[in-house]
Amino acid sequence: MKSSNTINILGLSVILGLSFLGCAGKNTESTDSTQSTTEYSSVDLSIPETPEGEPTNLVGLDGNRIYTSEINTNITDPEIIERLSDYTFYAEPIKPNAVMDTFMFFKPSTGIVYNIRDNPELYNKNEDGIRDFIGEVPENTNEWQRVNVGDKICGLTLKTAEMGLVKGDDGDFTPTGIYYCEFEGELTLTGYLYVNSPSEWYGMPGGEMTLYFFDGSVPLAAGSAVRNYSFERPTFSDSIIFNHIELLGTSEIPALYLDETIDETAVNMSGLSRGDVIKVKATLSNFGCSVKNITGQQTFINYWGHLADIEILSDVIENG
Repeated sequence: MKSSNTINILGLSVILGLSFLGCAGKNTESTDSTQSTTEYSSVDLSIPETPEGEPTNLVGLDGNRIYTSEINTNITDPEIIERLSDYTFYAEPIKPNAVMDTFMFFKPSTGIVYNIRDNPELYNKNEDGIRDFIGEVPENTNEWQRVNVGDKICGLTLKTAEMGLVKGDDGDFTPTGIYYCEFEGELTLTGYLYVNSPSEWYGMPGGEMTLYFFDGSVPLAAGSAVRNYSFERPTFSDSIIFNHIELLGTSEIPALYLDETIDETAVNMSGLSRGDVIKVKATLSNFGCSVKNITGQQTFINYWGHLADIEILSDVIENG
């Protein structure tokens, strides 16, 4: 389980906005940007069937009512209960007594990413000495799509989809604000790998690795999987990448957490040490995401994966 670590990565990346989803789309160029254009695989969805049972009070992000047959009201797995009631530092846990576990909603990302190293002309220092993104902020107009367990998106197969619910005495369901997804398969992303320093913000453990990717696309999630409950709207956001003040990025996903350390990975990391930033082509497996939507506070959308293979594309760019 990754709940505590994935929350820490948000502190590490200083996320000012949150996420999307997907895999279909192209990288596009702004007037001044050198961003390349890249094709991404489309979503492969199974043919939807009319659900059995009765319609509930919940409406999915695709605008369709969620039915009683699509909700599991008999949770017996203690790990699921713990995962879906884990607010960590922010609130008392809300124990789910039901779970939506056969599908989740994802939105294809644009694949557009900018950063101050590859697109310096799009970042300008303001009167306070802080660098701002001055390019045109992209808009993702793709629609939310239901992805069933077993369906593919971005070349990955949805393996696990869990959204905690509380069923009231009136029969209505209320989301706990937490859901969790896992995928099978591999995807390849190109970007900047940071081997985190031992002392990071918010108690980040030493040796954990994060990836800020600028070429590739992954399934993106919303702050809530149901339309009739407010959720964080996906948007591009500016963020400090890897806690390095001058390494800024503008993207849909500020950073992706890798679930092994430099000491644990079976991939050859010779020549790298903690604090290093380097450009890589990384093949990831065990991709997953979690959402913690804490009413009145903040929404955390976190992504992680396992480093299955790596190709080093540059010398060490800097050491934190």
